[in-house]
Amino acid sequence: MRFRRALTLCFFALLVASGSSVFLVGDASAANAHNFNAGRIIDDGVFTNKNAMNVQEIQNFLNSKVTCDTWGQKRSELGGGTRAQWMNARGIYAPFRCITDYKENTVNGQNNYGKNETPAGAISAAQIIYNYSQQFNINPQVLIVTLQKENGMITDEWPTPKQFSEAMGFGCPDNVAPGAPACDPQYGSFAAQIYQAARHFRGYINNQAGWWVPFNTGWNSIAWSPTASCGRGDVYIENRATVALYSYTPYQPNWAAKNAQYGLGDGCSAYGNRNFYLYFTDWFGSTAASVSITSPLRVSSTTTSGHFTKVPTTVSFDISNNANYPMGIGSMAVTVRDSQGRNLDYALQPIYIPAHSTVTYRASQVLPIEETYTFGIVNFLNGTWRDDYPASSNLGNARTVTAPVVEMPTLTSSLSVQNELRVGKATPVTFTVKNNSAGSLNVGRIAAGIRGPNNENYDLAPDNIVLGAGQSYVYTKSFTPAREGQHKISIVSTLTNGATWEDNYPLPANGITNTVSSVVRPAVTQISSVAASSTGLRTGQSTNLSFTLKNYSGSAIDLGKIGLYGRDPNGANVDPGVVPVTLSAGEERVVSLPFTPSVVGAYKFGILQTKNNGATWSEGPDIEVGGVQKNLTLPVASGVTLLQGPLFSSNSLYVGAQDAVTIKLKNYGTQSIDLGKVGLMGRDPNGANVDPGVVPVTLSAGEERTLSFPFSPNLVGRYTFGVLSTKDNGATWREGPDVDGASVSKKLSIDSRTSTTVTQSVASSSSILHAGASTNLLYKVKNHSSVSVSLGKIGLYGRDPNGANVDPGVVPVTLSAGEERVVSLPFTPTITGVYKFGILQTRDNGMTWSEGPEIDSSSVQKTFKPDVKPATTVISGVSASPSSILVNGQTTVSFTVKNHSANSINLGKVGLMGRDPNGANVDPGVVPVTLSAGEEKVISFNLTLNKQGKYKFTLLGTFDNGQTWNLGPVLETSDQRNTVEVTVS
Repeated sequence: MRFRRALTLCFFALLVASGSSVFLVGDASAANAHNFNAGRIIDDGVFTNKNAMNVQEIQNFLNSKVTCDTWGQKRSELGGGTRAQWMNARGIYAPFRCITDYKENTVNGQNNYGKNETPAGAISAAQIIYNYSQQFNINPQVLIVTLQKENGMITDEWPTPKQFSEAMGFGCPDNVAPGAPACDPQYGSFAAQIYQAARHFRGYINNQAGWWVPFNTGWNSIAWSPTASCGRGDVYIENRATVALYSYTPYQPNWAAKNAQYGLGDGCSAYGNRNFYLYFTDWFGSTAASVSITSPLRVSSTTTSGHFTKVPTTVSFDISNNANYPMGIGSMAVTVRDSQGRNLDYALQPIYIPAHSTVTYRASQVLPIEETYTFGIVNFLNGTWRDDYPASSNLGNARTVTAPVVEMPTLTSSLSVQNELRVGKATPVTFTVKNNSAGSLNVGRIAAGIRGPNNENYDLAPDNIVLGAGQSYVYTKSFTPAREGQHKISIVSTLTNGATWEDNYPLPANGITNTVSSVVRPAVTQISSVAASSTGLRTGQSTNLSFTLKNYSGSAIDLGKIGLYGRDPNGANVDPGVVPVTLSAGEERVVSLPFTPSVVGAYKFGILQTKNNGATWSEGPDIEVGGVQKNLTLPVASGVTLLQGPLFSSNSLYVGAQDAVTIKLKNYGTQSIDLGKVGLMGRDPNGANVDPGVVPVTLSAGEERTLSFPFSPNLVGRYTFGVLSTKDNGATWREGPDVDGASVSKKLSIDSRTSTTVTQSVASSSSILHAGASTNLLYKVKNHSSVSVSLGKIGLYGRDPNGANVDPGVVPVTLSAGEERVVSLPFTPTITGVYKFGILQTRDNGMTWSEGPEIDSSSVQKTFKPDVKPATTVISGVSASPSSILVNGQTTVSFTVKNHSANSINLGKVGLMGRDPNGANVDPGVVPVTLSAGEEKVISFNLTLNKQGKYKFTLLGTFDNGQTWNLGPVLETSDQRNTVEVTVS
């Protein structure tokens, strides 16, 4: 049965469908009108999805909804016989067309209703629906549903032509004035109805300028029905698609309409938008299919073993948007209530979902106390809380969860693995768990999970732990590693009987660790490096090569045979050998092998092991950490060495002098060694052979021997010597034994000096020379040779301060073998100043002269430059005794003069001048002084001083009875003074 809806006239003469009519469906529906969302009837993405169906899919859908009574053979529901009879009585004749086979020319409106032929240019209703859905970007499903909710066209078996001309109810006002047409004839075709409905839907969606849109997004007052007395209700319209539906059908369903589902409500019920929601949902799925909650509410913890205080409890769920545009759905949250109803809600999070995407709401917080909590999904949008939006995509997805939260059990002692881990050695693994809950707690099955180097499972057996309130449990198991390498030991637990295991439960207390990473070492290791018992090893010396092994396991271990391989400096095999070794539990053993090197150079040794009697070999057990070495490079020096290279017994070499050059050898070995012949080669300054010679040498074990070779040079210049040896009586020669160290040289270069040298510098027998005083000028010469040597005449030349010749002269000198003689010549200077003397020698009685023999060393000087002082000098400077007196006190001021010459000397008058503290003259006076040869005289003055202050007295002299004055005689040395001060107080 059908009910025709009324139509209403809108502003600007725009006619829109109202939605007061209802078309009932006979079958039960899955759609529920109670889920009708007045503010979002359909999502924009669904409403504008023009690609939801193609033409064939539209046609197939229409075919599935109706079987047309084309010839009206069924009995009429309106009386009057058959349907054909009822139609014929009203001038309408078969074939009657349903929407499944209706065709129309969209330009002139000609159609095939009542005709067997199809008018030229006519297309199917399915094609018309599709064309205008594409033109205006409107979902063809929206047009199909609108056809149904407006005119029942989709399921009508024998619609009238008028139903096609008024298919979408467009241009048919609700309240028609008396005598006015029910519908505007300009829209009186099926195509025009579809076109105008799609066009207006697009206009409402676009909110076009100048387009009359009675509603908009935001708050709107919307009538319950066309009857004004029924009133209105406020609706917050969330999107443009819902604006379009209300603008087309301006009513919302009341509760009576919703309760009725597809049926009739009360006198104030409107059904158009309700039916649109129901038909669309039943036929095509959710009108809000673009957004839905696609997972159950998940309540999880950092542990799968339950929900606990002190660790975050995390809530999450997924929200998906299947539309091709992004969606904002306000904010989502998860409410939390404890058993007392207290609010512990998780934070609101604004949710914005990109097109064809899924976002996850996730939040965490620590729930403070042991309780049973209830969690629920809520939405907050435009000031309204809802617990049913978005809808769940699966009715089985839980939107509320109830879960107990208890105090987390904790580890109160760290995971402990005692002792070092060794293959085959048992070690205890322990930790302590405490129940912090107020009640008894099944902590679960807890164990020490152990993973080997390649993630092998060595888990220890779990303990089922149930603890009363506040109780603790100590887990203790023994672990015996089966293989070496890195092992990870963690506390693992399960409350799911082993279905899942985790390593973050129980929670460690502060400073407690629940994971240990340990290296399992081999049962047997090398704990000391390969080493030699002797240092500085020589060929022929025996030593022991050793290393230490230890068995850390609890049982005996047979290592097979173990020892050392060896290679000499030439790569030849000198293996010390192997020995069978079985180590008892915990045993530590030194493996020691004797070795005696035979060649000089670096030997290489390494550990060698075989467990199959030599079929295969390895490098032996692993080394212990800490610098232990498996290999040894052993430097071996020569067993016979040169301890001392060529060396002369004297520091200097002189022509004609008998000397000896020595070398020193040593045999470090334990056997006597025949060196053949060992000695020295020698070359004089001209390169001539002056070899000191060789001698046969056999050194007994440990012997040290010095070889000495006499030598006397006959030329001045550089001599070169080197060690020489032969083992085939001179057929071949070599440089002799290896040196004993870097400081020892096999060669010696030494300069030979002339046989006679000056061995002591020219000097005076007197420390200070004075004019008129005689002295001796002398130096030493030495004959280093073994024969007598004549020097001819030798002596000194001399020049006074004025450059005049004052040569002391020369004397004939012949030195016997080895003689050292002082050459001494008298000299008396006559004037003061600097004299110069130098050695002088002639071998041809004065025809030619030289500077004399070479000096013996750089410290010897051949010249002498004395500074001659006057004959008379002050040898004791002016002094006062005492130097500090009281007023009117007495002091003695004195000085000493000396005549150094061999003649008497008159000094004239000599004394002191004086000045008192005020500068007044208080001269003590002068006295006449004549000094005989070599005389020394003290001149003194006794003074009484009567003024406070400092008196100053200075040496004074005159040679002309006071006509002129001088400072008296010259001071003998720089430390003498010619002035003194006396303090009077």
